[in-house]
Amino acid sequence: MATGLPAFTQVIWSGTLFIALCATGAIYTSPTGAVWTPQTSGVTSSFAGIAVDGAGGALAYTVASEVLFSADGVTWAPVSLPSGSSVSGVTYLGGYYYVLGGVSGAPLMYRSANGTVWAQITFALAGAFTYVTTLAGSFMALGLFGNQPKALVSPDNTFASYM
Repeated sequence: MATGLPAFTQVIWSGTLFIALCATGAIYTSPTGAVWTPQTSGVTSSFAGIAVDGAGGALAYTVASEVLFSADGVTWAPVSLPSGSSVSGVTYLGGYYYVLGGVSGAPLMYRSANGTVWAQITFALAGAFTYVTTLAGSFMALGLFGNQPKALVSPDNTFASYM
């Protein structure tokens, strides 16, 4: 890494460039990894995670549950979530970005094809998601529901039905 840059906590290839996240809320990008350009994030909290679509788009979140979307890795905009939301993960699968967590004792999940228009997915459960991943092409969300750990798997990635 070049001298004078902050410590990167996460680096990921977006499909068009490297995106580096910092504990200070800073975002840097590079097409090759040799020269890094600072981007404006608008946050000061440490980043907790990032998901990319493989075509240049990215969704990142901070430890303060701030969520940012970028279609190109360069221009970042906040994603508006309900007040009091606690974000615990982001992912990209099957043409959709997902934001997961909890709000007011209920699981929180939003889905978007373009990073700007978001649809809430509701569940008849009390609790919150704590982790999200993909498993064999399916979406898996882990959480604590009614003081019991559960894994929700949606074979079609819509959560219209889940197990």
